[in-house]
Amino acid sequence: MKTLDVAVVDDHSLFRKGVIQLLQLDPAITVVAEGECSADAIAIAEEYAPSVMLMDVEMPGNGPEKCLSGVLAASPNTSVLILTMHDDVAYVRSLVSCGAAGYMLKTIDHGELIAAVKSVSAGSSAVRVSVSRSTLAALTSTPEEKPAQAISARELEVLQLVAGAASNAEIAAKLYVSQGTVKRHLTNIYTKLGASSRIDALIKARAAGLIEPGPQ
Repeated sequence: MKTLDVAVVDDHSLFRKGVIQLLQLDPAITVVAEGECSADAIAIAEEYAPSVMLMDVEMPGNGPEKCLSGVLAASPNTSVLILTMHDDVAYVRSLVSCGAAGYMLKTIDHGELIAAVKSVSAGSSAVRVSVSRSTLAALTSTPEEKPAQAISARELEVLQLVAGAASNAEIAAKLYVSQGTVKRHLTNIYTKLGASSRIDALIKARAAGLIEPGPQ
């Protein structure tokens, strides 16, 4: 009997191994490869072209958008199912728009995970989403006005440099300010965007149209 080829990419080894064990309980699923970073995800797509790839959001290497694009470029028929702790509407919108076949929280149970894997592998045009009620409500509501006015011109400069993978020291040198000033700008940016990290800020800034797409 032909089985469903699945790959799992997550930088947390214990979680990754647990997911693999759960998947292998189903005789219709074969886990063909595993990885822990963006480079692994793309290499696995090139070598194995799995039917489904389970992928985390925050991993070493390129950001999730670039990683997802690389996976789909290497293996267009692979359905990528995002499996993450980030219950965030900006992440969902950004990654689904980049081609993710589904977006699931790591709090889902075994049955829902198996159902999601089989669902996205069937080539359905529907996107499989399992998030909180508040995030789901935000996804289906009319988008709020972009927060462009809340972000200053200097903060936009900092955001664009962050999008170019510049470190705090590099940003400080480029803008002729101290690293402390850069950190204050980043703190203000996180607060205004409701972000928890650099990558989160970039995803939300891009979703709001504040900065142009680019390397993370």
